[in-house]
Amino acid sequence: MAKQENKIAEEKMEEKDLKEKVEEMVKEAEKGEKQTEAENSKSDESVSDGVVKEEMSPEEYVGYLETELGKNIALAEENKNTAQRLRADFENYKKRNESLASEMRAIGESSVLEKILEVVDNIDRAKEMIKDESSLKGFELIEQQITTLLTKFNVSVMEVKTGDAFDPNKMTAVLREENAEMSGKVLDVLQKGYLKGDSVLRYAMVKVAG
Repeated sequence: MAKQENKIAEEKMEEKDLKEKVEEMVKEAEKGEKQTEAENSKSDESVSDGVVKEEMSPEEYVGYLETELGKNIALAEENKNTAQRLRADFENYKKRNESLASEMRAIGESSVLEKILEVVDNIDRAKEMIKDESSLKGFELIEQQITTLLTKFNVSVMEVKTGDAFDPNKMTAVLREENAEMSGKVLDVLQKGYLKGDSVLRYAMVKVAG
């Protein structure tokens, strides 16, 4: 009987200890909640720049909020304008680079084509000197291949012939001869001119009547 009473007493003590621990845990939890609420309340009452909401009248607080809103709107608009300017600058930069790259390619291409035209000139001179038919046909075949290549680059011979009016946009007068009847006209084509599309690749060298 005594053992049973002791056991009951022990169980009551354990129950009491457990209850006290639970109550202590609940108190700690409630303390934490109150502390959190106090911090949140303090955060709600305070606004930026050290201004406390409770120290303001409703009108002052509304005015403050309107000012802050205006600042944020202005900042957002400034950031938007900056982004737009940067985007426009970048697009202009890309266009300038593309234009420059295209221009450099065109200059390089024209330079190579002009060198090829010098080869064509030499072939023409050689044809005038060669009497052997088989050799002449060989030169003509090479000339034809080069002409085909030039055609792929939209290069064509400029149409200039004796009797044409002198055109400074297409011709360069390297010689002048007195001839009243042909005054201002081409007397002889000394070197062929070439076009690349509608642009002059090489001016025709001519002798002009004065």
